[in-house]
Amino acid sequence: MEYKATMILEGGANRGVFTAGVLHNLMEHDLYCTNLIGVSAGSCNAVDYASHQKLRSRDCFIITDKKNRWIHKNRLFSNKSLMDMDKLFDDFPKKTFKYDYDALYKYGIGCDVVTTNCLTGKTKYFDFQQSNYSMDACRASCSMPFVAPMVFIDGIPYMDGSVSNSVPIDRAFEIGNDKIIIILTRQRSYRKSPNSNVISHFIKKKYRKYPKFVEAQLRRPEEYNKRLDEIEELEKKGRVFVIRPEVTPVGRMETDVEKLTFFYKHGYNLMERELPKLKEYLEK
Repeated sequence: MEYKATMILEGGANRGVFTAGVLHNLMEHDLYCTNLIGVSAGSCNAVDYASHQKLRSRDCFIITDKKNRWIHKNRLFSNKSLMDMDKLFDDFPKKTFKYDYDALYKYGIGCDVVTTNCLTGKTKYFDFQQSNYSMDACRASCSMPFVAPMVFIDGIPYMDGSVSNSVPIDRAFEIGNDKIIIILTRQRSYRKSPNSNVISHFIKKKYRKYPKFVEAQLRRPEEYNKRLDEIEELEKKGRVFVIRPEVTPVGRMETDVEKLTFFYKHGYNLMERELPKLKEYLEK
């Protein structure tokens, strides 16, 4: 069953394993939306949902074979990236966990991948189906500051979509569907703390060549908290349907298979419980 609805998928690196569990459940019940908006790790979840690949996101998040590891914490104090982006967005989709482009085009689900333009500090949306840079756009969307490099598309540097728009409810309104589903990866009570002076200093130093990108990063805690407040108001009015964890999330760079599997199953089971409410929301 396909519903005329927009689904927004928040990022959070390996916290996205919760979203993978939620979407696996929806696919088990053959429940799909016409439009998706994926931010950071949420973009990876979105494109797998768009191609109806039930377990691909799970397999990319929960790495059981050492040779497939893409997070390297031992690189923390080196010049190398903590995240092996080539493995994630080249090796995985082509070889290890193949991406089904034929299915993507067959089902035709609209899929926006959210990135941040480092020159302007503003949000850039890539249409995953139409873009010549589909996996590059996902790579950019997932390129978190400090742990991954910028991605250049047509000579323009892009990074993590969460920097400029962590939960793009404004984009969902632009698309125009009456029904909006939001999958968050933190608990209801969570709000971001302001950047410390130390963090602000490192942001300014690391990205000094991109002042607009620096500004976007410094604004992010305040903008993110305002967006969560807005979503809660919309939720109370019944205008959006929100799924969020009810347990403590895993860390962004968590690699423990047992912890990731628990959070994944939590997403799957929570969606199973909330499914009747979701269907009621979509059909009323």
